[in-house]
Amino acid sequence: MVWLFVGCTAISDSAPVEPGVQSEVYPDIFLITTDATNSAYLGSEAAQSTTPNLDQLFGESVVLPKVLTVRGITVTSMPSFLSGFYPMTTKSRGDVNDVWSQSVPLIQERLQEVGYQTYGFSSNFCTYIDFGMEEQLCTADPGAAYYTEDQIAGDSMLVDGLLEALDRRDPDKPVFAWIHLILPHDQYDKLEPWYSILHPQPYNGRLKPSVPRNLDQRMLQKIPLDPGDRAEMDAWYTSGLGQTDAHIGRLLSGLKEQGLYDDAIIVYGADHGEELALRDDQPYFSHGCSVYNEVMRVTWTIRAGGLTPARLESWVSTTDITPTIVDLAGIPWTGQEAEGRSLKDLLRQESTETVPVYAERTPSTAMVIHKGNKYLLNPSGGFPGCSPYQENGDTYDAPTTALWDLTVDPGEKQNLVGQGLEEEAELRQLLCTWISVPNWAGGVQSTGLKDACSGG
Repeated sequence: MVWLFVGCTAISDSAPVEPGVQSEVYPDIFLITTDATNSAYLGSEAAQSTTPNLDQLFGESVVLPKVLTVRGITVTSMPSFLSGFYPMTTKSRGDVNDVWSQSVPLIQERLQEVGYQTYGFSSNFCTYIDFGMEEQLCTADPGAAYYTEDQIAGDSMLVDGLLEALDRRDPDKPVFAWIHLILPHDQYDKLEPWYSILHPQPYNGRLKPSVPRNLDQRMLQKIPLDPGDRAEMDAWYTSGLGQTDAHIGRLLSGLKEQGLYDDAIIVYGADHGEELALRDDQPYFSHGCSVYNEVMRVTWTIRAGGLTPARLESWVSTTDITPTIVDLAGIPWTGQEAEGRSLKDLLRQESTETVPVYAERTPSTAMVIHKGNKYLLNPSGGFPGCSPYQENGDTYDAPTTALWDLTVDPGEKQNLVGQGLEEEAELRQLLCTWISVPNWAGGVQSTGLKDACSGG
């Protein structure tokens, strides 16, 4: 099958496939995602890894450590990596009156058209397993039978449930299964043995990661973490990653026992990162309001036949995930096409082509990364109500305009706006063109951003 690329849209030359009819043998596909996962704590980037199972999977995969998520919030991120479309099209932006439009198919719905049996198991924001999943389990919906506030128990239940469901599968049909694990999301837990391994010395400071009010006050008062606090926060967070890794290890072992591992496409990624008060100028612990790469940069990995394990440093988008999976599996692409692109040639190291990748914080804040530079337009500056724990939390401050050279300043410390760099005009034009489309947003939300682009 040949794929043609026009801009960022993949178009198949294959004939349409009758829904529900499998015309050829397709590989099993397993999509594993985790919540609020900061890339700096994973794999080779981690100062001390608590994720041996993921590390092993990374060693068998193509690792993409520079994936720009569309926004640092689950409800917005999920439909984009499941469909290949940006939030302007999915209409899922996390706002009360701005819900998912259901106007574009999710990957599981596409795969059902060619005969896949589909499974959806999630411990956070279960809306997207309600579409196109033949078997599903939700542990995050208070109205569901399996609801639990215990994140560890919920994740464990999902792994058990998925392995049991796969054991009942039809062996004559390919499998697509998506499992989303909530850890290491806040509220944070101090979990053994990882905490004691990472932080063997007693801690007598005032940071209390498990107490929302404590984190709120630190954010409100902008209290930076001293070295002792930093070690404590890292140990709590990384112990959550250790627990998550144990769940993933059990899942991968189960796939091997059922003979589903070797020939499958296995994809791992995060919906967004976590800021973890890593910035002294803005000690924010969560994710939903951040414009920085502690949250916006996530790591994804893809293990599939024909791919040589590697680590690729190109910036790509979470909207590229679904087109890539579909292309690697050799599945005809029917219906409306994606705004993301297939990365198959990049993964095979047959291409080095890069394209701009975009993200937003809300319809009033947008950013683009291209050629190693990141450009931000945020006309409103402050973003109120950013505490995840209180209705009236802190105001998250971010620059109204910023340009960062990520090749030399990955921590986004030096704002280069107004210094005469020729890249600034190019990036601004790219971003303003991206948000100028009619479906960007309605009402007053986008007025400031569009005015900034028009010089108003």
